[in-house]
Amino acid sequence: MRFITLLQNNMANKEIEVRFLEIDKKALIKKLHKLDAKDFGENLLDEIIFESREKDGLGKFIRLRKTKNKIQIAYKHHTAHT
Repeated sequence: MRFITLLQNNMANKEIEVRFLEIDKKALIKKLHKLDAKDFGENLLDEIIFESREKDGLGKFIRLRKTKNKIQIAYKHHTAHT
């Protein structure tokens, strides 16, 4: 499971990615239903990444994502380690 949050600040958008491993999917869904969350079902995501890394481990990549209804392209360029 992965959550991505974009934070707006004065200079630029920042993306924070968080991964949760070994979750109890049934328990999580039950808790979300108690919070009146809407369930839109599952969707298969195909992803292709073209990556270029520099010697310092930083790099840039292009990502193609295909879902049931759309195809998205993203370009990311990492300029610093966090």
